[in-house]
Amino acid sequence: MIRLLGPVRVDGFGSTMTSQQQAMVAMLGLHGPCSREQLIDGLWSGRAVSASRFANILADIRGAIGRRRLVQNRDGRYELIDVVVDVERFVELVEGATVPPPDAVDHPGAQDAVDRLEQAIGLIEGPILDTGHRRFWSWLDDGYHRRDEIERLVVSAGLRAAALALGEHQPQRARWACERCLVAVPHDERLVTTLVGIHLVQGRRAAAAELIAGWEQAVRRLGLCEPSSGPRNLLLVGGPAGRDLLEAL
Repeated sequence: MIRLLGPVRVDGFGSTMTSQQQAMVAMLGLHGPCSREQLIDGLWSGRAVSASRFANILADIRGAIGRRRLVQNRDGRYELIDVVVDVERFVELVEGATVPPPDAVDHPGAQDAVDRLEQAIGLIEGPILDTGHRRFWSWLDDGYHRRDEIERLVVSAGLRAAALALGEHQPQRARWACERCLVAVPHDERLVTTLVGIHLVQGRRAAAAELIAGWEQAVRRLGLCEPSSGPRNLLLVGGPAGRDLLEAL
């Protein structure tokens, strides 16, 4: 499996792969079919790579994951076949988490939707597309990635799971969904605000304060902007505001 919902890695094939090999497989898994030029630009920032070196890397990857799993299409682009990407599995589970109308017969309901969303959220292992390497991974910052899109999907899934769980009077599941998604997107205000409301309604004021302080620190560290006062204002107002927030969900 190619894991992108956290530390980027390729595992499950029984062979250890170098950072260079993992970078190429991860790029193909996230971006889809890539030309030789795209791969060289993404991994080596356009520096010259000999045909023999490129061929050797492909051969090594095929030896690690199976020859038939890395193919070259008729248009010359390289593509992975029968390799699971956690982002694709995440999207599949989220799209399957539908809630039927009230008059539907013999159709899974909100509980089933929450179950599916929890399966998706359970794939999260850390900040999206996280890697401690820079060499061979410049493509993560050079336009070949979908970090913002994936983060939006994660936030949406977390908020939806929380809303459905709260509607089923299961605040613990709502809390878990928000906490797990914040591991992936620690700067998201909507997840923080929802989780603060849950904490306040359940009487965990200290936990709410700690959450807000950590979120404010994360936003400042990223240099995005000065953190909004919304979550802290909710803390100052207290429990009733938290209940109002949860009812609004």
